Amino acid sequence: MKARREILRSLAGWRSRRSAVRRAASGPPPAPFVVGATRSGTTLLRLMLDAHPGIAIPSETHFIPELVAAREKHGATREQMLELLTSHRRWGDFTIEPDELAGRWAAVEPLTGAEAVRAFFRLYADKQGKPGARWGDKTPGYVKSMREIQGYLPEARFIHLIRDGRDVALSVLRQAWGPQSIEAAAERWRSRVNRGRSQAPYLGFYLEVRFEDLVLETERELRRICEFIEIDFDEGMLGYHETAEQRLREKARALPRAHGEAQSAEKRLASHAKTFEPPNPKLVGTWRERMDATDRAAYEALAGDLLAELGYETERPNGTGAVHRPRRGPRLPRPLRRAVAVARHATGVRDPVGPRAPAPYLIGAARSGTDLLAAMLGAHPDLRMLSETGFVPRLAELIRSEPMTVERVLKVMAAAGPLEAHGLSEDAMRERLEALDDLKAAAVLRCFYGAAAESVGKSRWGDETPSYLKRMRRIQRALSEARFVHVVRDGRDTLAARPAQINAGAALATGQRWHKKVRSARVQAHLMNHLLEVRYEDLVAEPEATLCRVCEFVELDFDPAMIDPPDRSRIEAALGPVGGWRERLEPDQLEAFEEVAGPMLDELGYRSGAASAIG
Repeated sequence: MKARREILRSLAGWRSRRSAVRRAASGPPPAPFVVGATRSGTTLLRLMLDAHPGIAIPSETHFIPELVAAREKHGATREQMLELLTSHRRWGDFTIEPDELAGRWAAVEPLTGAEAVRAFFRLYADKQGKPGARWGDKTPGYVKSMREIQGYLPEARFIHLIRDGRDVALSVLRQAWGPQSIEAAAERWRSRVNRGRSQAPYLGFYLEVRFEDLVLETERELRRICEFIEIDFDEGMLGYHETAEQRLREKARALPRAHGEAQSAEKRLASHAKTFEPPNPKLVGTWRERMDATDRAAYEALAGDLLAELGYETERPNGTGAVHRPRRGPRLPRPLRRAVAVARHATGVRDPVGPRAPAPYLIGAARSGTDLLAAMLGAHPDLRMLSETGFVPRLAELIRSEPMTVERVLKVMAAAGPLEAHGLSEDAMRERLEALDDLKAAAVLRCFYGAAAESVGKSRWGDETPSYLKRMRRIQRALSEARFVHVVRDGRDTLAARPAQINAGAALATGQRWHKKVRSARVQAHLMNHLLEVRYEDLVAEPEATLCRVCEFVELDFDPAMIDPPDRSRIEAALGPVGGWRERLEPDQLEAFEEVAGPMLDELGYRSGAASAIG
């Protein structure tokens, strides 16, 4: 079975690469896309490439997949596309006036999403005094969406810049916007690097470059990159630092944030100060002097195997303690495995396992009301509802596929947030995990949830992490007791509940995300053993009837205390009133949202006034 999957995956990769190469052959000149984990040197490489007289690369864009999808999938108008870009918090970095871009788009017919992107980059090159120059992009986060971008832009050539994750951690932990613990830094670096490398078999043009090589052997690496993007090397690229400060003046403005304070212009410029100097070998391997032994061990417990795979020196790739390895080799089909398990129970070979109490998992799009339902369920005397655990599907996947130790399990948990937030201590959790016969995913997760429930004197547990909507099947595979409750709310109210200022561009982007998340849950329904859809409007208008439905679904006796938990008023006030979009949204905002989310609103019955799910 596994061999068959590998063959099919290899075949799909070959077809994808062949298609990309064929499309690129008749497309525009190659366009470099610099991607990678944050603080891996992507700005340094961007400035080196931009110093070439024939290349112009702007600051991070972040909008390409969203812009193309708005046009190609949802039929957004030119005006809506312009709103999407100009309302983006990074728009001010490009020093382009909206009318200038509108004029360029007006001259393109037909204006596809891809042509809209190309017109933006060509305009940027012209404004930098490089008319007709090649364009490129430096957005580290695109490492997660290279296959998608390749489908839109066949000229895209991806340069994945990789740096020793421990040096990345030392850099990123100094930033207010980054991970705040060594475990979180390790998990994010590992995830980003693996995400990029896993797409390589499907990409027509993909090149890995090591930061260390770029610093120590700059000209050699730049020549290799120039060959990859089919452009002659230019000596001016080595003098990037002479113009770096001038090129980065675009960042001399505060960067707004969706939550929290804006990042000041001073901090933005200071975070890239090293690019004002020639390549500095002292930036390589700084972790040896600056990272203490405890942090090194914590980092390597999570990412040591990837560091070793990439050729970086490590002490203990998998941390300390007994190593539990995943099962390898062929497995019987699941129905036969179940039949064998039943036979073992019947013959006494294995003690029968009693029925497990169903565990509710609350999922949904942002501001859909999962926190209100969690507060109501958590008011039940028997049920502990945890919030934003963050690590469950990731940990289940790691345990199933990689060697694990107790310390590594703890570090994966800690990377998502401190265990203290769930009422547990690391020492107590370690003791429980060490008592397990084996570190199987189900046993480890039940150990965590059970300990959290016991810490507050409750016998059952549940989880409210809305983002698990995308990973339901992974959790279902690990935990047979998982019951998924999808909380759905009128998307227009989720927009009206946004704390930030609303504009047409934000409305369009929010509509895309809401539609995508609700659709994702619904298309998985036929693959789920237990999935219930609940409307937020019903939860507010008829809380008892709605809670009875949920309690029946998770086999929990209804308790009157659930109707009015202590935090209900505060949560409802933060989410805004049902139907509040009628007063809060302007006509252009409503039009932009419904342009992309209208079909889903109709499917759910919100525009026809028949949205209730209580029958």
